[in-house]
Amino acid sequence: MKKVCRPLVLLLALAGLLLGPQPLIADTPDPAAVLTVNYLRYLLFNHVQAQGQQLVDGAPAMHQPGLQHQLDQWLDAYQETIREDLEAHFPEDARERFEDHIQRFTQAEQDADPAYLAELGHAVGWPGDPAEGYGAFRRWGIEQWVADDMQAGVTFLATLSGTIENLAAAAAPEASPAPARPVDPLRAAEAAPAPLTTGDSAAGAPLQQFSTLREQRRQKALEDAHAGMAQIASERDAWEQEYAANKEAKAQAEAQALQAQAERLAATDQEALEQRKNSFRSRAVNVLAGVASATVSGFTGAIAGRAADEAVHAIFDRK
Repeated sequence: MKKVCRPLVLLLALAGLLLGPQPLIADTPDPAAVLTVNYLRYLLFNHVQAQGQQLVDGAPAMHQPGLQHQLDQWLDAYQETIREDLEAHFPEDARERFEDHIQRFTQAEQDADPAYLAELGHAVGWPGDPAEGYGAFRRWGIEQWVADDMQAGVTFLATLSGTIENLAAAAAPEASPAPARPVDPLRAAEAAPAPLTTGDSAAGAPLQQFSTLREQRRQKALEDAHAGMAQIASERDAWEQEYAANKEAKAQAEAQALQAQAERLAATDQEALEQRKNSFRSRAVNVLAGVASATVSGFTGAIAGRAADEAVHAIFDRK
């Protein structure tokens, strides 16, 4: 019995040694991978910040504060994502390790150091050849680690761009001219000059007759005006009703035209959004991979230690 159990015990022990550590290794990311992922995230953060600020600065002035708030909200949330991930993996020295990694990576890229790229590529599982260069490594890292982040940033920029285009294209509606007011015959009659009268009653029959006739004509004009008041009021009411009806019909026609235009635009909005996404994505990939500039430090405007300092300040100190 003892001879039968001993090989079995040894076999189980050997299996435990071989299989036991595997899940721990597979589930624990390499520190170099964590640092490189967040370095690529920082480059995306920097790119969205630069592109978004350019869009906001070109927007109509009255809308810039609201658009700036949207941009700041996105940047704050993504900055928090990067910082929390670094602090979760390096609770004691996240800032120092992140700064050191960026400084070493940037300096090695500027020196075209294949040895560092080979070492880093081996640590993170890059299947490429160091001879392909740092741009190829970053392109692989973008697709491997930050594809979803890239899509989120591209979607935000495309949406922001579309919003600004719509705001710039919006035109204020023209005010309708006020209608001319109709002439009121009653007011015109009452505004006629008063008849000429004299204090001398003995001026003679012809003069008295003339005054009487003039008074009669004035009285008749007043009577005619009073008699026409109802008709004038009725005509005015009819005119006001017709004007209101015409105005309402015009407003309805304009609303229907706007609705039809909105429906036509809605049919192409998604296509336009996708085109903007493709444009922003292509630009972002080129910048992050270093194709749009000689090196990524050319994009950030810094080299080696200065680039690392800017990155750390943006992620850990930005308010």
